[in-house]
Amino acid sequence: MTQHSLNINVNESFDKTDFVKHYWQKKPCVIRQFIKHFEDPIDEHDLAGLAQEEGVDCRLISKQNNTWSVNTGPIADFENICVGDWTLLVQGVDRYIPEIEALSELIDFIPKWRMDDVMVSYSVAQAGVGAHIDEYDVFIIQGKGSRHWQVGLPNEFKNIIPHPLLKQIDDFTPVIDEVLQPGDAVYIPPKHPHNGIALAPCLNYSIGFRAPTNVELLSHIVEEDVFTQENIERYTDDYSDALKQLTNQKENNKYEVQSAEIGRLKNLLKKLIDDSKSTHAILRVLSRQQLPLESLDSEYQYSVQDVIDLHSQSTLIERAPGLKPLYFADNDPEIEFVFCIEGDEFCVTQDLREQTIILVTNSTYSLNNTVLATMQNKHEWLMLISQLLNAGLWLTPDFEDNE
Repeated sequence: MTQHSLNINVNESFDKTDFVKHYWQKKPCVIRQFIKHFEDPIDEHDLAGLAQEEGVDCRLISKQNNTWSVNTGPIADFENICVGDWTLLVQGVDRYIPEIEALSELIDFIPKWRMDDVMVSYSVAQAGVGAHIDEYDVFIIQGKGSRHWQVGLPNEFKNIIPHPLLKQIDDFTPVIDEVLQPGDAVYIPPKHPHNGIALAPCLNYSIGFRAPTNVELLSHIVEEDVFTQENIERYTDDYSDALKQLTNQKENNKYEVQSAEIGRLKNLLKKLIDDSKSTHAILRVLSRQQLPLESLDSEYQYSVQDVIDLHSQSTLIERAPGLKPLYFADNDPEIEFVFCIEGDEFCVTQDLREQTIILVTNSTYSLNNTVLATMQNKHEWLMLISQLLNAGLWLTPDFEDNE
């Protein structure tokens, strides 16, 4: 795969404060030359190579003679399905290619936990996926070629299903009607209808942000199965209310659920949501990314002594591509410092908090004896590093040689 420089920066004229104040989750906008002198980090051949791999989420959407087709990956044979006006879309490319992850780092004014992934698409001229609505915020950076974008305002639209795997809407009135050139970007808030048509063969980089609903969160909290018997509380009647109901009970209201009873049931739920275990469950949910991680084979696993050797060699370790560790803001010295990756919790004592934050918030980290010598809990730190390396969450320079 072609390697490209990671030296990309947002145009200095882009005002992040103004954008968040006036546009973020409020209205769409086009940002001209969001990235100056933009060069594509990958090409369509790289993208096609990813689409052939097992486990990569991708689709090839085509339109020919007014008929839509959708093929999902892995795609072994492009020749027979790349017909008419077609677009190849690959999700989560930042999880495989550091150069693509670097694009997501440009949106550094939105909390990292909100970031979902970077989808990359390649379209031939006149291709698109049809007018549609997304439930999330998205930045779409224009790569090579050009695309005509139309974006409207939220409204009631008729759903159109031209294919079982494709959901579109009927016509909308655009408030943005612009052609994007390389380095330009369009921001589209949730529920805003949009449609993009390639004017020439082009690449697009869609940086998506997730925003779970309250129902999704509630469901996920339960699914995380973090509650023990001490957190589980069964409903009980209020004695005075029960007596009152017996006294006033009539034949025609014996099936009635009293408002006070509903209130007590809701309080049971509220106590569960307010419990610290729910906080942990939410962090675990938000950290799940479905990354293509591979643990090291037992023969290549790092022992504590191996990690000591890595420190003595001032080894630079790298976070796995696309990895987004999340941690609590709580700085209570009586509570362990907790961070989550892929739904797994990692805990260290508070005296290791500062170094652990440096580790998880940087794409690279230098293991060295100088820092190790200052630590009170050296063994705990060494165990943490070995655990992260062995799980494939952080990589050493010789990782590829070990495979």
